[in-house]
Amino acid sequence: MSCQHSLLLQKEGTSTTHLGTTSLSQELATQVLCGAETAPSSCHPFLDTSWPIPWPSLQPCYMVEDIRLALKEAQTRLEALEQTSLEYLTWENTLEVLLHLDDVLENAWSKVNHLNAVCDSEALRKAYLEVLPEVTQFYASLPLRPKLWKIVQSYALTPEAQQLPEVRARYLQRTLEGFIDNGANLDPEKKERILEIEQRLSYLSNQFEKNVLDAKNSWTHDVSSEELRGLPESVIQNLPIIDSPSEKRRYHLTLQAPCLLPCLQYLEKRDLRQKLWEAHLAIGREAPYENFPIIREILALRDECAHILGEKTYADCLLRRRMAKNGQQVLHFIEDLHRRIETFFHKDIQTLKDFYAEQENTDDIKPWDVSFWSEKLRQKLYHFDEEALRPYFSVDSVLQGLFSVTQQLYGIRIQERPTHSSSHASFPMGSIPVWHDSVKFYEIFESSGNYIGAFYTDWFPRTSKRSGAWMESLITGQRNKDAYQYPVGVICGNLTPPSSEHPALLTHDEVITIFHEFGHLLHGLFGKIDIGSLNATHVVWDFVELPSQLMENFCWDPKSLDLFAHHHVTGESIPKALFQTMISARNHLSGMNMMRQLSLSKLDIELHQHYELYRDEHFEETLQKVLLPYRPEWNASTPSITSQFEHIFGGSYAAGYYSYLWAQVLAADAFSAFEQHGTLDQATGNRFRQCILSQGDLCDADQLFRKFMGRDPDLEALLRRENLWPLPLEQK
Repeated sequence: MSCQHSLLLQKEGTSTTHLGTTSLSQELATQVLCGAETAPSSCHPFLDTSWPIPWPSLQPCYMVEDIRLALKEAQTRLEALEQTSLEYLTWENTLEVLLHLDDVLENAWSKVNHLNAVCDSEALRKAYLEVLPEVTQFYASLPLRPKLWKIVQSYALTPEAQQLPEVRARYLQRTLEGFIDNGANLDPEKKERILEIEQRLSYLSNQFEKNVLDAKNSWTHDVSSEELRGLPESVIQNLPIIDSPSEKRRYHLTLQAPCLLPCLQYLEKRDLRQKLWEAHLAIGREAPYENFPIIREILALRDECAHILGEKTYADCLLRRRMAKNGQQVLHFIEDLHRRIETFFHKDIQTLKDFYAEQENTDDIKPWDVSFWSEKLRQKLYHFDEEALRPYFSVDSVLQGLFSVTQQLYGIRIQERPTHSSSHASFPMGSIPVWHDSVKFYEIFESSGNYIGAFYTDWFPRTSKRSGAWMESLITGQRNKDAYQYPVGVICGNLTPPSSEHPALLTHDEVITIFHEFGHLLHGLFGKIDIGSLNATHVVWDFVELPSQLMENFCWDPKSLDLFAHHHVTGESIPKALFQTMISARNHLSGMNMMRQLSLSKLDIELHQHYELYRDEHFEETLQKVLLPYRPEWNASTPSITSQFEHIFGGSYAAGYYSYLWAQVLAADAFSAFEQHGTLDQATGNRFRQCILSQGDLCDADQLFRKFMGRDPDLEALLRRENLWPLPLEQK
């Protein structure tokens, strides 16, 4: 099974689809192909299985009918499977049918979900919300159907099932676990309630994300050029200019990351920083975009469902198949890291407070002062200005360098293809259709010339696009009968866009974002497991960030930087002095930075492990008291980010935000294997590919890690990398 978009019991890994090699029922094929078996479908574009995907044709007006046709096809296959005789069950007539049950639906729904994230509009929202409950109901109902469960159970007891080859045996194991975890053994009344909860959670999650997007887009603030004192010219060039009758130029400030973050970091005008900070914190807190009623209902429904499924907490319910196993183990991990870095955290706080008091003659530092004075302190201590790096990080150069890094590590070749975003304009022969004119498309080959897969990139912010950065799999690699279905991925971000005077010049943090998401992409493209739902990024959630976190390390490696960090005008490499100051400043206030991640992880796990403490409308006040040891005093009384925490209320990280730090531990340790052989060592890269990137969920994640490293993870590897080591004597 495939794309169950449930916030109740989330499917591990990123969303996928099966596309291109499966067949439709005769009735549906007639409707879809409109009489032309090889031509792209014009009357049902979301059901089109041709390649490339015809993005310009995927208009909201087709969505509802196409999804309902796909649901009808999936329902037809499901009912046929349920008629299978229990007397003669085989892999081919049970699990293989189940595996491909929703191929048509997943093909269509993955496109819908993607467009919902990158091309928001009123028409798309209306269509999406109309079919979302129906799709949710279909997927949520699968493990709750007694006939289907009986067939799966009966097949598992057959002699054939006892002797399945490794991949099929793993799929059978995961299928049985999935049915049980999602309520297959419940009585009918409880199953019905599970379905109701699933549908409601899908709606609430979508509404949460839309409120965040709309609240962010609804806020702008007009300023004069004088008010932008301190803001780097590279940022100012990308601000929207306002037509003004006066001679003085005026600009729009927004809450988009490429504007907000540098403003908080560099603007000298304190009251303007405060205005931006308060506007950012207000996202999801005020009508008509208030998210707190949604949050409380989501938490209540998740808790109710956990109890129905026999677990004490939602965290325990969700984590039982993951590396952490349960919520208490996650709390232990968070509290252990907190204990180890607490001294460094308080030292960083005091250092920043002392510097602020020295400069401002007061110790009354506020949240909107922190980024600004942290940057000032970094410049004083290390003589390092991050903006000095921007000219060396044009987005095209970064991408070409990234491709060179991965080529050296894994022996691959990446080739760009021309694209077009219109279904009406003329375009180059062989160009690939895309959903926006800034989107690019690439294909990946082995050095031998064998095809690996393809991917799209969509790097820059738009009002119609959700915030953050992410990778998704549109098509997961798998074998369908005698044909292999090649994978296709997408990487999206909200990076600094190009200006009228310069190409897109990135901060080093944005470079790290590109490498991070490309790590996910490689995981998605390098999978070699024949069954798609076990392949690529379909691993447990606290393991899925390992490949992405690992790739971040190459952004600090001098050999890697030499491949792409070149001045966009002169072509010169980063001067050695600037590189050394960058490395020296890498761990600036690292105790505070890691504690922030621990704070977010603690917030998430508290809400889902100790829900009984957060039932009422004052849950944030209770939560603040719990989070006090994780937050500096100037931030202790400010509202948390719960109202816009898309990872846990709109995305797939509920009770799982700890995964970022968990995977950082794994990645810091795994990267030591690369460092032992000069970082860009292809033998080590190929071993990482063979042991982890290609293996999907073939075996448990801890086994995959041990296969690569030859031992269990070393927690202290991360602390050493962040210069949070050695521990003070009283903490050893």
